Amino acid sequence: MNKITVITGQRGAGKSRCCFELLEKAAVEGLTAAGFISPAVYTRGKKTAFYTMDVRTREQRRCGVRCVQHTGTAGCWQMDNDVLAWGNELLRNSCPCDVLFIDELGPLEFDKGEGYTQAFHVLKSGAYGQAYVVIRPECLESFHRIIQEFSVITVEHGTCITGPRI
Repeated sequence: MNKITVITGQRGAGKSRCCFELLEKAAVEGLTAAGFISPAVYTRGKKTAFYTMDVRTREQRRCGVRCVQHTGTAGCWQMDNDVLAWGNELLRNSCPCDVLFIDELGPLEFDKGEGYTQAFHVLKSGAYGQAYVVIRPECLESFHRIIQEFSVITVEHGTCITGPRI
């Protein structure tokens, strides 16, 4: 089994919910977990913001807010650089651990070299038992150029479906 599992799926499919389920399972099994999960905020059925949550302490900080126009730091999102720095610090201090969560890596990291860039160093270190990394389907190829060996879980309509090994 690969030490890195990518959780992928379209927007709103339930990728973060899948991470929370895996975090709960790790806690029941007595495993140490580190990293972050990014719960979304929905207003009238539309994602309007998201948080970065430290899985060790459950502390949450608002990381992104939807922009009225595509003028934000990440397309239609205005990102909080202080929260991104905090997330990178969480990653720097995450290992060793049994289970590592990184929710999520996307165009900010792959195309701009910004955001949670510490994730790539931590993943390459291998100083964890299992890592779960959330990546949208359109970014899988970019991730594969950096990390060659990983398995995939595809989330559809809130259901985790184990996919092929990459």
